[in-house]
Amino acid sequence: MKSLLLNANNDGGWNARLQVALDISRAFGSHLNCVQAMPIIDAIGSPVWFVPYPDLAQNFIDAGEQHRALAETRLQGEGVSWDWFSVTGEPSYAIVERSGLADLIVVSSPGGKSGGPADYDVPVAANICTHARGPVLAVPTQLKRFDPLGTALVAWNGSMESAHALRLSLPMLAKATEVFVLTVTEDKTHKFPATEASAYLSRHDIASELHCWDREGRKVADVVLDAASTLGADYIVAGAYGHSRFREAVLGGATRGLLSDSPIPVLMAH
Repeated sequence: MKSLLLNANNDGGWNARLQVALDISRAFGSHLNCVQAMPIIDAIGSPVWFVPYPDLAQNFIDAGEQHRALAETRLQGEGVSWDWFSVTGEPSYAIVERSGLADLIVVSSPGGKSGGPADYDVPVAANICTHARGPVLAVPTQLKRFDPLGTALVAWNGSMESAHALRLSLPMLAKATEVFVLTVTEDKTHKFPATEASAYLSRHDIASELHCWDREGRKVADVVLDAASTLGADYIVAGAYGHSRFREAVLGGATRGLLSDSPIPVLMAH
């Protein structure tokens, strides 16, 4: 976890995800790359609207520059190494374009606005989870505290997605106080049983504890969140599941439930 990529747009989740990124940077000695994407044309309308309303565009740009100035002032006193990149474009795609060398991408869970003063709402977490090749940490907008070295809950169903998320989260799991591997009864399982996930972790010198919870007619996401609360997890590791190649930005029900309802960060990979 030496290179973090942070969605640095000014929105309702900015303070929470910035604090989480700073906590991780300090715990792992990471460099923080902040990407501020300004979707000017999209926020205002089509290019036809851009010409007769130059003041609206300038106000949007000025607000973005003010946010950058305030953010950089704070970052200078946080004791971490960082860079700031201001680009024009839709936030999720701008972040994906810069994610090739990122060990972790930090965004907000759905619910917070992702654009800026124009209240431009884009499903950033969903788009990045389904398009980026690295792990994505979705941070609840109202999160007050986060311990990156705390307890991790791995939501496991034996799929390639959950295996991919497990592999990419190894740097954080290696420093976790405790690691729980959770399976849910009646959830569709795939190739790898939970015992193989635990054995894989042990080969990386990571001790884990297996848990199996009954679904009892509930949604899988609800069971995972219940287990996370009961076991005192600081974050959840889970695979990000999509429907089809023609609807990749639309995540499956369990993934949407975790992203929307989790009170703690969710580390996902597609």
